[in-house]
Amino acid sequence: MAKIGIGIIGAGGIAGSHAEAYRTFPDLCEVVAFADIVPGKAEASAKQYGAKTGYADWREMVKRDDISLVSVCTPPFEHAENAIGAARAGKHVLSEKPMAGSPAECYEMIAAAKQAGVRLGVVFQYRFETAVRQARALLESGRIGKPALAVLNGLWWRGPAYYQVWWRGTWEKECGGVLLNHHCHLVDVLLHLLGEPVSVVADLEAASHDIEVEDTALLNVRFRNGTLASIVGTVSAAQEATRLEVATEGAGLSFSLGQPLRITAQKGDAGGFPEEDGAAVAALAAEAARLAPPLPHQGHAAVVHDMLVALRDGRAPAVPGEEGRRAVDLAIGAYKAGTTGARERLPLAAGDPFYTRAGIKAAVWKSPRGARRLGAPVPS
Repeated sequence: MAKIGIGIIGAGGIAGSHAEAYRTFPDLCEVVAFADIVPGKAEASAKQYGAKTGYADWREMVKRDDISLVSVCTPPFEHAENAIGAARAGKHVLSEKPMAGSPAECYEMIAAAKQAGVRLGVVFQYRFETAVRQARALLESGRIGKPALAVLNGLWWRGPAYYQVWWRGTWEKECGGVLLNHHCHLVDVLLHLLGEPVSVVADLEAASHDIEVEDTALLNVRFRNGTLASIVGTVSAAQEATRLEVATEGAGLSFSLGQPLRITAQKGDAGGFPEEDGAAVAALAAEAARLAPPLPHQGHAAVVHDMLVALRDGRAPAVPGEEGRRAVDLAIGAYKAGTTGARERLPLAAGDPFYTRAGIKAAVWKSPRGARRLGAPVPS
């Protein structure tokens, strides 16, 4: 099979992660071109990463016959337009997170790829981490029973300068805050482990940034299998602490990003109080290692390698559009819940005011802090 030609739309920081990942696999692919609206930026990236050329207009780039896979590395509000346009030009697409800014756009992207007969993948690299794969393998094996409760904490920090970038902090262009953009990776891991959510309640706040969107979110989520989960997310914390805990009938699973899976098990004393079951822990750890040994690649390299091999072998990528849209569905459902104060059913249906990006922008909660900065009326 000939090398897969790569075009990258957007030449910002995340585009470099894509380019470096593609260059890890020179036998499978070649970065052909970049496109970016900032004059000279695409050409500079092309020179830096050994591509042939740069374009100011991505529409011209996707006309090239030597490009068959396009990475979408633009701000969130552009993802749908880029992906749909590339698919209609006959190119496979790998979209950065979040997949898009609304459920409607996600479904439009999926439909465009199907109609064009191309593959659509979404970048959720945490799925390839060993701890995540082992946790999923144990849950699927049935050895630890049904999950009862999950707690996801993502305590991060971003300074004021972070939100000086032109597209960040607004519903129009960033399309959401900590939940949609920062913690969508974490939300995807939760969904990957627990399945389909059916309802959500939420609180949203801009605790320390003068932005329209939320920098802090609290969610309670009910899943179809009966599991309850809480999600705590912020970029207003003075620490970087990310942890997922899953309590099941037979064991406890917990991990922080980049760290090994921790397994706990209890056998119970005569009064029903916990007593550590070391033998069960050892057996489950051995089973997890057997079911999900470490992969040779991590991060964007893992996602890119999977996408390249999927195209070579004619299969779907590990995270197709149908999977990528689930984190968007939950985030937008939470935005509706945080706006209305009610428990909202998931996923949102076509016709719902929050189904489209225009509807979300018009109806969604907006922080008083951000309204003041942007000169808009302050919500009561």
